[in-house]
Amino acid sequence: MTTDVVVCVHGALQEVSACIASVKRAGGYQRLILVDDHNCDADRRALADLLDDQTVLLSSPKPGYAHAANHGLSESTADQVCLLNSDTLVADQWLQRMAACFSSHSACGAVGPWSNAASWQSVPRQRDWRGRWVINDLPESCDVNCVNERLRRQGPPVYPEVGVLNGFCIMLKRALLDAVTGFDVARFPQGYGEENDLCLRAVDAGFELRVVDNVYVYHVKSASFGHQRRRVLSSAGDQALTAKHGRGKVKELIAGMRKNKALRVARKRSMPAFK
Repeated sequence: MTTDVVVCVHGALQEVSACIASVKRAGGYQRLILVDDHNCDADRRALADLLDDQTVLLSSPKPGYAHAANHGLSESTADQVCLLNSDTLVADQWLQRMAACFSSHSACGAVGPWSNAASWQSVPRQRDWRGRWVINDLPESCDVNCVNERLRRQGPPVYPEVGVLNGFCIMLKRALLDAVTGFDVARFPQGYGEENDLCLRAVDAGFELRVVDNVYVYHVKSASFGHQRRRVLSSAGDQALTAKHGRGKVKELIAGMRKNKALRVARKRSMPAFK
């Protein structure tokens, strides 16, 4: 099975360069597709320096993450596509381990890894004492590859089924993309909420969503937009999701994630990797 990686870029070139370097170092992909989400001229020139035989650079037809992501996804011809945030760091075998979940579960249409900052997929902690999402630090004297290897040593993955996946790193099977036709750019042009909408539509179409609990991807978070603007966009995305799917369905989704026993078991099982 072939895999393409799509990375949408909007500023934060230092994080972008580190992300692309980690992707190239890990390998395992057919093409790396970079999508320029209306960057300045200097940033475009810097992106051009990252190109090679397996890396292409596209320009988004319209500004906004959802437009850029759809443009990158439409360019892919692989069996599965991993949409990766530009402020992430990946580890060895990340793509192969995520793709293995599709082989184990034929109904699975999308998967995502553990991370230090990915809401429901955050490890070791998910929320702080106030109930807010946590941004975890890496364990002392341990990098992304170290955590990834520790997770592998925990034994065969559980692959907990979930109702939604965080969009910072999500691998999509071709059949799912054909069925749900990408992100809703009309309601979620800037991103934030667009992956929740896609996941709801994917589940309605009969696909399973699973967390690959032997993969860890580090997420800087808010490198492109900053924390203040991220909060504004996140709030707007929540409102758009409720307007589209109804308050009842969104509340049911959140309640299902809170009660997800398989996810709790998988997180507890991962704890030794962070000690």
